[in-house]
Amino acid sequence: MKSAFCSLILGIVAVLTTPLFGCEVASPLPSASDVDSDSDTDSDADSDSDSDGDTDGDSDGDTDTESSTDTDLDCSLPPPAPSGVSRIDGVPTGDDLAFDAEGNLVGMSGQDLHKTLKSGSSSVWVEGAGCVRGLAALPTGDFVCGGTDSLFLFDKLTGARRTVTGGLRQPSGIEIDPGGDVIVTEQSSGDVRAIRPYTGASRVIAEGLSAPVGVAFSPDFLTLYVSAECGSLYAIEFDELREPAPPKLFFTTSDPVAVAAGMSGCLTGLGVDACGSLYVSTGEEPRLFRIADDASSVAKLADLRDSVAWASGLEWGRDDGGFFDDALYVTCSDETVFEVLVDVPGKSYSQI
Repeated sequence: MKSAFCSLILGIVAVLTTPLFGCEVASPLPSASDVDSDSDTDSDADSDSDSDGDTDGDSDGDTDTESSTDTDLDCSLPPPAPSGVSRIDGVPTGDDLAFDAEGNLVGMSGQDLHKTLKSGSSSVWVEGAGCVRGLAALPTGDFVCGGTDSLFLFDKLTGARRTVTGGLRQPSGIEIDPGGDVIVTEQSSGDVRAIRPYTGASRVIAEGLSAPVGVAFSPDFLTLYVSAECGSLYAIEFDELREPAPPKLFFTTSDPVAVAAGMSGCLTGLGVDACGSLYVSTGEEPRLFRIADDASSVAKLADLRDSVAWASGLEWGRDDGGFFDDALYVTCSDETVFEVLVDVPGKSYSQI
């Protein structure tokens, strides 16, 4: 009976607002009050079903099919080469970084979490946070990070910490799914797990991988990419009910296109832009690469080897705090951050 009820609900509610387990509805059904004279179900005068005045089908006011108001992004064109790479020293961050709603760079250093402005001003946000690997902002503005064997949650206002769940086996990469669940790779167990940050409920969505680290969704949130085995990327596809298929090998550093681009070493940081291209940082020889969404090409974007440290986390910035939303920020373990102007924004989380 529960299965039939879930199927009914999921058939009505947009798939991308459904968490990765259960049948919880993350957003209300749209209003059916249509008072205009066109043939759609919204209240504007165009022929699509969104609430703006254009005809493209998204809810912004431009005429492209992206979810932002930027009409310059054309995913049919080859991605541009980076327009600049700069090194930012003295940023308190180690394995990973993220950005808060005000655009501050949030990084882990020692046992503490710090907030840093683009101007260079830095302050301790949470003392004794206990973050080891993995850091991300939730749709609510709160933060999560991986400890030695736990997932921690931090209140966006007070910084107060609570343990979401324990018993994890070396949590590493963190991503957020469309339902607001936290996706965590467990490097020692080989599992990829979905965890509800406010209840601690969880389920395994993939298992048997060798040392999974980085994790990132595609722009449509129907494919989850996971870096594993030091030099491999796996793809996990989700069906219309958000049920995952077994992981499939997507890319390796021994592929001819990777060898031709000079890619080597372990794949650490992982991200996906608004057009679906993948970005990976390599650890031992810190570099940044871009991989086509079909793995047909690889381009080296930046050589970060003037840092002597291991490159790990990467994240797009936010314009609010002086960082750029079309730039990737790559953290190295010596508290060095590289700003790489890739001139393509990251995928949108606005649907979450």
